[in-house]
Amino acid sequence: MLRADRRQHHGASQSADFFDPSNTAGEVARREVAKLACEEMCAALASDATDIAIFDATNTTVERRRWLKEVLVEQEAATKVRFQLVFIESVCGDERVSTCRVVCHSR
Repeated sequence: MLRADRRQHHGASQSADFFDPSNTAGEVARREVAKLACEEMCAALASDATDIAIFDATNTTVERRRWLKEVLVEQEAATKVRFQLVFIESVCGDERVSTCRVVCHSR
């Protein structure tokens, strides 16, 4: 959902610069698309179309997690549905794997 929304709103492919944390315009665009995807996810949960949803995105910073929680609180008020938020982390200490993920993702 998130990738499809990003491609629909910002093109089918972005360079690695789009995902660079220092790219302010990229951050705004990524956040806009993430909010749309989160709203779609909450709507599906509220409609009983699904019972569980995974918002698979980069939510690694405290700020980003706080923002996601705020969006969910907004959606709870809009849908009158209570959402349970859980963060699952996967840590990779192998720089080769991390580099490959970035390079493969930017293709």
